[in-house]
Amino acid sequence: MKFYEFIENLRKLNPDKMIMIKTGAFFNSVGRDAIILEHILGLKRTCFAKGVCKVGVSVHTLKKI
Repeated sequence: MKFYEFIENLRKLNPDKMIMIKTGAFFNSVGRDAIILEHILGLKRTCFAKGVCKVGVSVHTLKKI
């Protein structure tokens, strides 16, 4: 299962929650959650496929927020 598919499965189980997955020293979000976090926290969004975007924030930075 790919990372994006894993997050989509979690989103189906938790439709009213924002999904952030810890990968190493970062928390990552994709899709609508990435867009929301981009606007709220000012994170840089990166699109890795048409219509599929992600944001990442380091654990250290997230602790400061």
